[in-house]
Amino acid sequence: MTEDRKFTKPYAIYKPNRKKTGGAVQFQYNKQKNLFFLEAAPQIDEKMFGWKEKKITVKLEMVDLEKLIHTLDGKKSKQKSKDNKVVLGVACSLYHQTDKGNKIIDLRINDQYPGTFYFSVSSKPTGGSPQKVGIAITFEEASGLSIVLKTAFGKLLGW
Repeated sequence: MTEDRKFTKPYAIYKPNRKKTGGAVQFQYNKQKNLFFLEAAPQIDEKMFGWKEKKITVKLEMVDLEKLIHTLDGKKSKQKSKDNKVVLGVACSLYHQTDKGNKIIDLRINDQYPGTFYFSVSSKPTGGSPQKVGIAITFEEASGLSIVLKTAFGKLLGW
């Protein structure tokens, strides 16, 4: 017997560290509303994350999935360099603005740790304090996440 749940089981990546500055992200599909969500939470203790008190939630649209998949699959796109020149790079930045505030999702090749992406989600609520969660994602984890996002893309289209 299968359980009829509102949400699918989340795909999560946890990155705790000894300094307690790690983070976690999870992606989840809401079957009833046909919506796909990204949630990010900072590490608050050795193996605990702030899912209740410090979670950042972003509803991902089709265009967001397209850009994330493109980047996770290692494809280059036009980027602005630090000196404001247009260059090709493996990165994307997504900006969401609502009446509740702003959220930014950033995904790029991690120059600091070869073989990884740097993935961050930041939030600046209207009248509130900004917060950010950032983690390194291995190329292997990126492959799994790409499959999850491609599956979500199909589900959002009703396939």
